[in-house]
Amino acid sequence: MFLFKRRGYYQLEYFDEAENRSRRISTGTKHKPEALRFLANLREELAHKPKIEAVTLSGFTVEYISFLRAGRSPNYVTSADFALNRLLQFTGDLPLSRLHVRNLEQFFTESFQRTKQGTAHYYRTIKAAFSKAVEWNYLSENPLKRIKLPKIPKSLPLFISEIELASILESLQGDGRTKQDMRDLFTLAFYTGLRLSELLNLEWNDVSMAERIIKVANTETFTTKSKRERIIPLNQTALEMLKKRQPKVFSLDEKNYVFQKHPGLRYERDFVSKQFKKAVRATELNGNLHFHSLRHSFASNLVQRGVPIVAVKELLGHSSIATTMIYSHVRREDLANAVKMLDGH
Repeated sequence: MFLFKRRGYYQLEYFDEAENRSRRISTGTKHKPEALRFLANLREELAHKPKIEAVTLSGFTVEYISFLRAGRSPNYVTSADFALNRLLQFTGDLPLSRLHVRNLEQFFTESFQRTKQGTAHYYRTIKAAFSKAVEWNYLSENPLKRIKLPKIPKSLPLFISEIELASILESLQGDGRTKQDMRDLFTLAFYTGLRLSELLNLEWNDVSMAERIIKVANTETFTTKSKRERIIPLNQTALEMLKKRQPKVFSLDEKNYVFQKHPGLRYERDFVSKQFKKAVRATELNGNLHFHSLRHSFASNLVQRGVPIVAVKELLGHSSIATTMIYSHVRREDLANAVKMLDGH
C-alpha cells in the first residue's frame, strides 16, 4: 500500500487479494494527515474483510448447477447451465474474481448483436448466479450490478382464437394415438393456460371430474415455476375431453400421467413443441406462433371477455401482477373499439 498525489489529491494504490489485482482509489483529500487516516482505516477494514475463496468459473458452474437441481425446475437448471457455459466459452476458465466489468460487457455486447432476447435471459441468469457466488464468498461483489443492457423493445404476446385453434388441430399429422394425444394436449393448454411442463407432469389424481378442476401440484419429481400450487377450473370443452381420455384402469406401479407415450413415460418437451410448430406451419397462421402461445391465448381470451387481471394472474400462477399486465393491452384495445362506436358515422 502506498500513497501518491495526483491533481492535488492523495491517491492510494494497493493489491486486492480478493480480486487478485492492483486497485487505485482516491482518499478524497489534499492533506497528508487525513490521507494517512484514510489509509489506516482501509487497512483495518481489509483486515476484517472475509477472505474470498479462489474458484474458477468452471468449478463454480458445476457447484451452482448442483445447488439449483435441489430446488429449481429442470428447465431453469438447463438454461442456467447453458448461460454460464456460454460465458465460459467466451472468457476462458478464469478465476471468478477476475471476471471484471470490462470482459463481461464485451460478452453481453457480442451476444446482444446475435440475439437480444437471449442476451437478456443470459444477463438475468448469470446475475442470479453471481449473487449466489457473493453469498458463498467467491466474489466480493456482483459485477453485473454495474452493467446495464440496452433496452429491448417489448413485443406483445401472440395469441389465437378458438377458430384458429381448430385449424391447428385439423392440420396435425401422425399416427392415430399420437395425433389424438397432441390434439388433446393442445386443447387443454388453450383452455387452462397450463405451461407445457405442467401439462406433461399432470397426473390423473390431480384431476377432479366431479369438482371440474385441475390441481397444479408440486411433487417429488416436479416443481411449479412459482413453487406454488394452484387450482384451475375446467370449462365444458376441457372437461369433456378429459372424460374421454380417462382410463378405466390405473397402474399401481407407474405414474398415471394424463399424457404419456407409454405407461409411466411422458412425452418429451421438444417433441410436443415441434409437433405444434409443424401444425402451425401447415396452416396460414402466423409462423411465429409456438406452444407457449396457447398459454398467451388463454390469458388474452379471458381479458377480452372482461375477466379481471387479478383473476387472470391467479389462474396463470404468476408471482407478480406486473407479469400479467402484459395482457391488459387486449382489454384496452377492446374498450377503444367500443368507444369508437360513439362516432356513429
